[in-house]
Amino acid sequence: MQMRSFRVAEAVGPNRTAALCRLAHDQMERKTTMRTEGDLVPCRDETLRKIGRNIVLFQQLEGVLKFLASTQYPSMPLSKAEATRDERADFIGTRTLGQVAGDVVRALYAECGSASSAPNVIVEPWLSFSFRIDSDPVSVEESRKALEALIDERNDLVHHLMPRWNFQDAESCRALSDELDEQRHRIHS
Repeated sequence: MQMRSFRVAEAVGPNRTAALCRLAHDQMERKTTMRTEGDLVPCRDETLRKIGRNIVLFQQLEGVLKFLASTQYPSMPLSKAEATRDERADFIGTRTLGQVAGDVVRALYAECGSASSAPNVIVEPWLSFSFRIDSDPVSVEESRKALEALIDERNDLVHHLMPRWNFQDAESCRALSDELDEQRHRIHS
């Protein structure tokens, strides 16, 4: 309250115009700061929620790719199916998302005429399975690039977001929030 009376007293002095301009500027800045501070917490919370949402979506994508990679080309005696499946899942679990995505793309788009890995002489029940997509080379390359771009986005979100995001600024939060919504659509498509 004392600051206001000082400003008003200053406004009636000889430099009235300059003082009134300073007073108006200070009031606008205080309102902007109050509005920004009032907007900051809910905006930052919503942005953090969207970061978490997108990370979960990327983890789901990674889970699907790792499942596909671990189930590609099983070929084994039925008696060893469970152990082989577990070994394969453990191995795939240690690989990066980029490595697994490359494996999946190569396996899904392999030539349909590829030879079976089953032995010529089978002495016990044998389990073998494969799944392939027959597509033209241009579509395969587009799929590979789209998946690679998603992996790059995931890595950027997980490893490089914090240094470039000002979480103390509502505008920065809003811009990132919009970016995260666009990213969500790319993950789903």
